[in-house]
Amino acid sequence: MGIPDAITPPALHKGETIAFVSPSSRLNTLFSRRIEAATSLFLDRGFKVKIIYNETLPSDHLSAIQLRCSELHTAFRDPEIKAIVCTIGGLSANELLPHLDYDLIRKNPKIFCGYSDITILHHALFTQSGLKTFYGPAVIPEFGEMEGPTKFTVDNFFGMVMNKAERRSI
Repeated sequence: MGIPDAITPPALHKGETIAFVSPSSRLNTLFSRRIEAATSLFLDRGFKVKIIYNETLPSDHLSAIQLRCSELHTAFRDPEIKAIVCTIGGLSANELLPHLDYDLIRKNPKIFCGYSDITILHHALFTQSGLKTFYGPAVIPEFGEMEGPTKFTVDNFFGMVMNKAERRSI
């Protein structure tokens, strides 16, 4: 089986919903202020935010992997969500690969953004579902900066995921 036909997700528009997911490291509670700062950043720019995160992972390893995978599936399944931004990288995104529903992802293309350990998910989403993804900033380290993200980060993120007319108003 070859790589599926490439799918470019629709552009993001003001008023739409962005999901924060944590498919690798689970640092939302530890860095809750950064999650709040990133949420405020997106809300201030006219977007809605859904945080898809279960604070308590099951104690057995396979169930914990399946829960992280389920959170990602929830974001792709939700028709209200138009973009998914990972909270941070980590060390364990590779554990999700055999459990991902690539057909679900192919049928519900969305902007997907993250870096570091998330790189393996970019590769898998493209090769297994055809989804073109965005190697870019994450919630905690960039958007959650307490002084705010750099203008460069904000301008380039929105420039990448929005249509030209709307980018000028951000």
